[in-house]
Order: sequence, then C-alpha cells, then structure tokens
Amino acid sequence: MDVEYYRELTRYQFEGRKVILSGAPLAGFTSFVKTARELGATDLFLLASGVGTGELPAADSADWLVLDTRAASMIESFRIMERLLRDPTQEMVERLNRWDPERRAVMLAGPFFYQDSMAGRLVYGWRRPEWLALEDKIIVDEIWDSAGVARAPSVVTPVERRAIERALPGLDRGAGIVLTGDARDGFNGGAEYVRWVADPGDLKEPLEFFGRHCDRVRIMPFLEGIPCSIHGFVFPETVVTLRPCELMTLRRPGHRLKYCGAASYWDPTESDRDVMRSVAGRVGEHLRQRVDYRGAFTVDGVMTEEGFLPTELNTRAGAAVGTLLAGLPGLGIGSINRALIEGEQLKYMADGFERLTVEAADRQRGGGGWTVVEDEVESTSMVLLARAEAGNLTVSSDNDDPVASLSLGPGEQGGFVRFTPNARATPVGLSIAPLVVEGFRVADEQWNVGLGELAPAPTVR
Repeated sequence: MDVEYYRELTRYQFEGRKVILSGAPLAGFTSFVKTARELGATDLFLLASGVGTGELPAADSADWLVLDTRAASMIESFRIMERLLRDPTQEMVERLNRWDPERRAVMLAGPFFYQDSMAGRLVYGWRRPEWLALEDKIIVDEIWDSAGVARAPSVVTPVERRAIERALPGLDRGAGIVLTGDARDGFNGGAEYVRWVADPGDLKEPLEFFGRHCDRVRIMPFLEGIPCSIHGFVFPETVVTLRPCELMTLRRPGHRLKYCGAASYWDPTESDRDVMRSVAGRVGEHLRQRVDYRGAFTVDGVMTEEGFLPTELNTRAGAAVGTLLAGLPGLGIGSINRALIEGEQLKYMADGFERLTVEAADRQRGGGGWTVVEDEVESTSMVLLARAEAGNLTVSSDNDDPVASLSLGPGEQGGFVRFTPNARATPVGLSIAPLVVEGFRVADEQWNVGLGELAPAPTVR
C-alpha cells in the first residue's frame, strides 16, 4: 500500500463535486485546497475560522468567507465555530446560495462537527452524538476499566471545596492532584479545563473556574513524566494503532499547565511503545462494541516512572496526527477517516495502512510547538533559528543550516506562534519539550508576545 492507493480510494469525496470545507483558519486550508483540486473537486468554498498564520490559498483556487471566531480561549473559538455551522448567519447562507444555488455541494466534516447537514447541504463524515458523549472527561475511567486498561486512581465529585479537600490525602502522590471538568458546556480540550492543585490553598481559582463551567470534576493524582498520546483507527475488521507521540504540555509558574503542540521525535522504550499501542487497541475494540464506533480516536496520558497511564480519551483525530504523518504528504487521513465514519465498504487494507503509517512516522519525525497569544497580529512574520555557542537558540544571521523556524501570525485569540524544529537537525529519542521552551523564549525576545516563563515536563522513566 502507498499514498497513491489511499488517495484514489477516497477520490470519490472530491471528483466532480462542489465541496465545502470548514473548521480551520484560511491559512490552514492552503495545502488541502491544492489536494482537493488534484482529486477532481470542481469548486471549493472555505468557511474559515479566521485568517491564520502562513501562506494563504491562491485567490482563484477557492471561494471563502472568513468568520469571526475571536474569543478569550481556544475552546470558546471552537464552540463559536460550531454554533455558526449549526445556525449559519444570513451572510453565510447568502454567500453559499450564490456559490451553490442548486444546493448540490457537499460539506466534508472536520473533527468538531456533529450534524448531518449545514445550510441545506449534506455533511459527509460527521461525528455521531453517542461518540461525542464519550469525550466527557468525567466518564473516562469507566472506559479504561471496561477496556481492561491500567490507570491511576480517581474520584468524581461535585464542584465543592469540601469534597475536593477530602480527596486530596488519598490521591496526592507528593506532587498534588489534577482536576478535570465535565462537558456540561460542551467539548473541552487543550488542557483548558485542567487544573493542577498542589495543596488545598490552591483551590480558589479552580473552584471559581469550574463553578462557572462545570457541575462535576474528576480528581486524580498529578502524574509526573512525559505527556504523550497514542492514536488508533477503528476499521471494519480491526483496530489500527499508530506510534506514540509527545504532547507539549508545559508548566507555568503557580502550577499551571499550558498545552502547546505535539511532536514525534520522542521515543519511549520498545516495551512502553508496545503497551501504548496495546492500550489503543483495547480501547478501540471497546468503542466498537459500545457505540459501533468507526474512525480515529486518541488516548492521551503520561509516561510515568511506572509506565504509561492514560488520562483522557478523544473520540476524534487529535492535533498530533499531522506530526505522525509528516513523511506521508498527501495521504488524506481526513478522507480515510470520513469514509470509516460513514461506514463505506472500501478495500481499506488495514494491515497495509498500519504498516505504511507506522513506518513513515518512525522514519520521518515532525511536529513542534504552537500557542496563541493575546495581542492582535495582522500579518505573518518568520525567522530561522540557529544554535549559539552557548547551546541556546538564536535568530540566524545567515540562514545557513537552521535548526528550526519560528513564526508569528494572526490567530483566533489575537496572535499565533509556531516553533518548528528542522527534522534533519533534531535528534530522535529524547523529549523535545526543552527545545520548544527555548524556541518560545526566542519568540518573547523577538516579538515580545508575553509567553513568559515556561518549563518542560521531566523524563522520569
């Protein structure tokens, strides 16, 4: 199996069709627009969640409408986009009707879309509500238990000080506890609904935050180690698992956590890698039996001193999947996922798909760090980075053999910073979180974006 096989297998989603795409900033569609045209899409309309950072699609390659999803947080931006797609504005409807007066266009669903139509047009590959419901962080430990997956102890309580204080002594392993909120107000992720509490005196802000957004919290020990993730795909006859990747969950002063991207340079031991892939396989089979699940999912967790322990389940492809497929440009993982979701009886050749993706992910590493910043940014700037004599990163003066690139551009919360290591200059095996922290330090020096003091998670195993 190769990339061309899977491109041809899912060509039907594009060929001869008018296609609507959504769920990303305009700059995030640039390569996808090129691929869609190559696969035969006749016309494209982009519902973009902002302008974004990087190269934009060519003006004659697609029609588009940039929506206003500005918000104080990433999750709220996602929720705004979800509401706009569920209940389109008059401008959205009018623009789509001019572009597609016969309403024959098909919208290809992204990971955060949960309904079968949009503005009178069919949505292909939308997530089923019973699948979405399993992403509630409060119920995940019941899923681990049902799937036979080892986990850390946990307690679910109301958002109430005494209940949380009672849980502290039984769960604190010495580094405090972690509170994770429920999905009362909708999907949450990116560590926005996660609070690290080192002692009862740290409860004021978590209680205020969860009191505004949640009814219940799940409490578990703070797990020291490398934050990491494993992807799986539920195929008709089997569950395919990819290789592990590292999650850039950095630490800020005051025991605050900040999700800042993903990368595939880090390697756990072979035995830990096997455990993570086995966990994904068992979880995927449980999802199939429980809710007839199909397509991508992720198990996030921590590589602790005692091994991998899961912390949350995402019933969708995670942001890290792109880092795992850096060596397979043009594969079209979203198209394969939509076909699985829709139950298409295609010759997926699941074993070949697994070999192709795992071998490519081991061969070509990718990913890095990215984060939003508050200040409004109007255009994209980029610098290349080199190693200084002291070993730290610095802006390259001659652009020879850069070890990384650093960009700043527009984002839904104001601005967006991306740090991308040069794969040829980045050793494999170790965590690259310290390198990401160093890259963000340069971003503060270069553009004064206010990222501040950040620290990586330590390797403990």
